[in-house]
Formats: sequence, structure tokens, C-alpha cells
Amino acid sequence: MFSSDLNLFDGSYLKIKQIQLGYNVPSRILEKASIGSLRIYTFLENFFCFSNYPGLDPETASANSASSLGIDMGSYPTAKQLVFGLNLSF
Repeated sequence: MFSSDLNLFDGSYLKIKQIQLGYNVPSRILEKASIGSLRIYTFLENFFCFSNYPGLDPETASANSASSLGIDMGSYPTAKQLVFGLNLSF
């Protein structure tokens, strides 16, 4: 069997797994509405991946099984999540 590195790609990557940004609304603004505290936030998970890898996700290329370690079998990329929320207390 003839082996070739024709389909060999650099799989290095930088992935930002989780980011949470929030803002606590100042209590002087909330006093008028009889609100104790209010926090507005957003949460991002698996949103940013920096790589020159031509596949969907370099992280999933080696996640199939130990026998196919490093071989991209075309699996789905890691799911991304975007969450918005409010923490409100009276």
C-alpha cells in the first residue's frame, strides 16, 4: 500500500471554551422600581476557534475513538451555545 502525506493538515488550534459577560445595574436606578438587584448577563460556550484546519472542528478530529486518533472522520463540530439571562431580586 502506498502512503502519502497529501491529506496531512496542521491541526493546531486555539479555542475559547467559555466567556461570561455581565452587568449589575446600579441600585440607585433600581430604587424607583422597588427592585433589590438586577444583573444582566450573556454566556458564550464553544464560540471561538482559531485555526487553519480545513475541517469543521480540529477538536472533533481526534474525539471519535482511540483506534482512529487524529483521523478526521467527518463528525459534527462541538455545539455552540449563546445564553442571555437576568438575575432579579426584590
